[in-house]
Amino acid sequence: MLFQFNFKRVLAAVFIVLFPIMLFNLETSLQIASKPFIEISYALQSSLNFVSEGVGTTTSEYLNLISIKKNNKRLLKEVSKLKMSSAAYQEIKLENERLKDMLKLKERSSMTLLASTVIAEDLLSENQTLTIDKGSKEKLTEEMGVLGLNGIIGNLFKVSTRRSQVLLLTDRFFVVEGVIQRSREKLIIEGTGDVSITARHIRASTDIQIGDLIVTSGDGNVFPKGLPVGIVEDIKVSNAGITKTAQIKPLADLFNAEELFVITKAGEIKE
Repeated sequence: MLFQFNFKRVLAAVFIVLFPIMLFNLETSLQIASKPFIEISYALQSSLNFVSEGVGTTTSEYLNLISIKKNNKRLLKEVSKLKMSSAAYQEIKLENERLKDMLKLKERSSMTLLASTVIAEDLLSENQTLTIDKGSKEKLTEEMGVLGLNGIIGNLFKVSTRRSQVLLLTDRFFVVEGVIQRSREKLIIEGTGDVSITARHIRASTDIQIGDLIVTSGDGNVFPKGLPVGIVEDIKVSNAGITKTAQIKPLADLFNAEELFVITKAGEIKE
């Protein structure tokens, strides 16, 4: 026979024809089968990247916050030091200004003055007093006058070896003779126990007006003539119209004084 069937050759031919098709279908099937796994893997990887980035960002922000807090604490300490230095400088400046004013007052006066420092304010005692750092060791005695920058403060009340109490001008037991600077008429000035002083039993004919300056008369050898006492704030006439009462505001800053002069020998103020 011319044509003889060869099964092996036919099988080989079929295999050769079908093999590429099978490979293509297998690759396609594998791609389809692996697609869900690839997508899941991608999703997991994305989630891990997101978490990793979030943790990294949070850690970085936390470390930055710690650093900022440390810097803030350091800056607060530096600001506090600067504030304290500024306050100390300002205090020294103000003290120097007060001492210069006191020196000028001393140079303008023929009085003998002893500078002293206020070390206590006796608010709870029955009298209005200040305590200064000078006493009998400096030959101070009771009744000596005490002077501030703007006017009289009071006089020495109790004297010990190293300190003295000053009875303030406003105390109810304080009395000094004053003069109306404008009209030159005399008054008796008394403390009220409050923050003001008063002149009682003034004759109705006395020339006194609101705004008048009251100065010391110089009598009594405690305060020299012409020291400022206070300004007349109010005048009241008695019901009978016979006398007047004047309310006077002290010129000296009684309750905030820091440095004072004790008048150890009275003299006069040079104009």
